[in-house]
Amino acid sequence: MRSVTALAIAASLWAPAVFADDMQACSDAYTQAQVSRKDRKLLDAREQLRTCSQMSCPGFIHKDCAQWLDEVQASLPSVVAVAQDDAGTNLVDVAVSLDGKALASSLDGRAIEVDPGPHTFTFVTTDGVKAETQVLVVEAERDKRVVVTIHRPRAIAPPAAVVPEARPGGSTWRTVGWILGGAGVVGLGVAAAFGVSAMEDKSNADCVSTGAKMVCKPGTVPGIKSAALTSDVAWVAGGVLVAGGAGLLLFAPRSGAALKIMPVVTGSSGQILAVGSF
Repeated sequence: MRSVTALAIAASLWAPAVFADDMQACSDAYTQAQVSRKDRKLLDAREQLRTCSQMSCPGFIHKDCAQWLDEVQASLPSVVAVAQDDAGTNLVDVAVSLDGKALASSLDGRAIEVDPGPHTFTFVTTDGVKAETQVLVVEAERDKRVVVTIHRPRAIAPPAAVVPEARPGGSTWRTVGWILGGAGVVGLGVAAAFGVSAMEDKSNADCVSTGAKMVCKPGTVPGIKSAALTSDVAWVAGGVLVAGGAGLLLFAPRSGAALKIMPVVTGSSGQILAVGSF
């Protein structure tokens, strides 16, 4: 019995304290709502009016706050934030802030209530690309589209390498000259070797001159003539190649010239045939 009595006494003491706190909250919300509404901070005013419009608040406070809450709700504008890429495709993974304060972590096409007035909307993609726009939001305007275009930096392709046309230049012809000259020297060496061989064969054949005719051992004359003919041809060809190589080294054509070198050798003579433009 004593416990019940103690609880009743405690409740009677606690109830006035709670009631006093509620009345103070109603009074503070009533006052702050009017200030915020005057400053056109309608979002804050709505929160205050939701507090002071409770049935637990005094009658006149409850009545005024309920009326003002309807008016503020009707005056609140809303916006729909939209971000697009250069192709006009709507983006989703974009965060939006309003005057430096977070507004949405991503875009879903839903309208968001904001205070009326001029605002700066900042859009930022997940990879840090940013776009901003300044918008005047009019009181009571609903679902105003705030659209920005996210310009992603494009990769700049390196300039295409210019490959010059592969045409022989002066240095190339000089190289050809050295090659021809080297081949000519080899030809001269071959000529000398066959010449020496022909003379040795003639000496070994015991050839004897009988006026206009040379008489040698039977069967040796064809070999001697073949070696001598090969020596003569090699001398001519080697001389032609050496002369052609020397000519290219001394008179290499300008860059871009087209030239064909064709050594022509017969049994008793040789020549260099050059065809092209310089």
